[in-house]
Amino acid sequence: LLASWAFDVLHEPLLDPAAALRLRETLRLGRHLFTDSDFLQAECAALAGHAFDHTCVLPWGLAAEDTPAPRLGWRADDADPSARIILHARGFSAVHRPLHALECFRLARADDPRLRLWLAGDGPLRAEVEAAARAAGLARHVRFLGHLPAADLAGCLAEADAYFACSACDGSSLTLL
Repeated sequence: LLASWAFDVLHEPLLDPAAALRLRETLRLGRHLFTDSDFLQAECAALAGHAFDHTCVLPWGLAAEDTPAPRLGWRADDADPSARIILHARGFSAVHRPLHALECFRLARADDPRLRLWLAGDGPLRAEVEAAARAAGLARHVRFLGHLPAADLAGCLAEADAYFACSACDGSSLTLL
């Protein structure tokens, strides 16, 4: 039985030829696969050189058909009804580059002052990102949401006009949706 998430197959083997060799051999020997997307199932089968006897695809993240209608009402908190909400939900760790996300938002907002940034998640860089938002004069336009339960994250995705991530490396299928 093999369990694989995108990071295992799509990132590490690209950086390390020995990891790529180990991955191919492991997949070749496997008969059962548990993974998080149809795409990854196909990638694993291609790397293995055969179809698996049994597969279980359990999507990790949120499927569009499962996303509820906006119910959080957070958009109404903005005085500008034409505001455009950009959601970044990868957290405040160095690998997810939240300061880069804030800088991207600053540049985009210079072209479109209707933009608002919602930052979901927590992590070691949160205080630094909050300080950077204040220093850049963006505090009124950036909302720090903290860690959200799945239902609230689904509501945020439904309310947002766009989702983006600046991660240097990300195995989350949510980012790929």
